[in-house]
Amino acid sequence: MANISSLGIGSGVLTSELVDQLVQAERAPTENRLAQKTERTQALISAYGTLRSAVTELRLPMRQLSAPDNLKAFSATSSNEDVAVSVDSSKANRVLTVSM
Repeated sequence: MANISSLGIGSGVLTSELVDQLVQAERAPTENRLAQKTERTQALISAYGTLRSAVTELRLPMRQLSAPDNLKAFSATSSNEDVAVSVDSSKANRVLTVSM
């Protein structure tokens, strides 16, 4: 008669479920580290996108302000009567004069 024996608990042989748990335990720290790096990278990409959008929105008004003809439309006043403020339209992109 043939003897059938079962390997398992107490035999020193690891079952497939236990092997799977050990593999998962070994992978966990690396997976956590990669997940944190991925999250941080996504946050940086999002911040970059927000910054790029803000710079793009600012570009048109800056172009308008850099044209001397557009600056001629601006006026300057002072709440102090002793201070005179003027904009030289021929040098509007460079000079703002304040006299006291």
